[in-house]
Amino acid sequence: MEKLATAPHRIVIDNFAFEPKILTVAVCTEVVWINRDDEPHSIVDSGEAKLFKSPALDTENKFSVVFKDYSYYCSIDPHMAAAIIVK
Repeated sequence: MEKLATAPHRIVIDNFAFEPKILTVAVCTEVVWINRDDEPHSIVDSGEAKLFKSPALDTENKFSVVFKDYSYYCSIDPHMAAAIIVK
């Protein structure tokens, strides 16, 4: 099966929020999170399977995943929640 070639999409963590809060991407798109806060944050799959979890990301640390469909949150600050929609 041929994979769709795409550039990575970026989600910035800043002021205790994910930006953008909802991101729509094509199948097999790499998404990269960058922490711009002075506090550590993590990226955790919100689904029952918990398919991915980043380590705590310090300022300027990055984490990436190639996506199908996921919602996620920060396990350090659970009120920080967002979603990736794949079309």
